[in-house]
Amino acid sequence: MNKFKLIASIASIALFPNSLLANDYKECQKVASMVNKGLPMNIDNVTQVIATACVPSSKRGKKVKFIYSLEVSDTRITKKGIRSLRSKQVNFWCTNPTQKNMLKLFDVKYSYNMDNGTYLGANSFTIKDCR
Repeated sequence: MNKFKLIASIASIALFPNSLLANDYKECQKVASMVNKGLPMNIDNVTQVIATACVPSSKRGKKVKFIYSLEVSDTRITKKGIRSLRSKQVNFWCTNPTQKNMLKLFDVKYSYNMDNGTYLGANSFTIKDCR
């Protein structure tokens, strides 16, 4: 699955906002399952999306959190480096109209681990991060 197909698959969540707003995240889980069929997928030469999942967001009660699990194979990647990616991730979600509409429906978390399973860090954001 290429990056375009991944984004297109996730974009299909925006077509079903009523189910998400009603705290029924089964539709989100279906999309995550569909995306997961095309994984793992290389994002760049050291990063791979290995799974996606939908979970209830503890902070916002009835909202859904869409989680990307990523593996990094370059040992030079640090927690500080992961944090530095956040502004680009927020910019992508907040400036792309389709992504921004989805961000109104659910929160996003990118969780990073080394390919040996060692946790590196995470970037989370909500629609409130859009300016």
